[in-house]
Amino acid sequence: MELSKESSPIPLFRLGWAYIRNNNIIKGIECLEDALKIDPNHAEILNKLGESLIQVEKEANFERAKQLIQRSIKLDPTSSEAYTNLGRIYRK
Repeated sequence: MELSKESSPIPLFRLGWAYIRNNNIIKGIECLEDALKIDPNHAEILNKLGESLIQVEKEANFERAKQLIQRSIKLDPTSSEAYTNLGRIYRK
């Protein structure tokens, strides 16, 4: 998908999250990755992408998920969901 610098990441974010809620996690992750390319400092996208990578449950994903969620927390330290997701990584 060709991405424009002027685009909003929100449609891709919503599409990705819809895929994930419908158990198409890989397609959802692809959409979230594209949304993150548009806005690499969007705390909610960072958190949801990290959360989605946890669901895939591959060891390599946990470190990336942790980094994404930590960036999300740095951008939005009030996000209880991001702290919960970070805790999920430490429990694995």
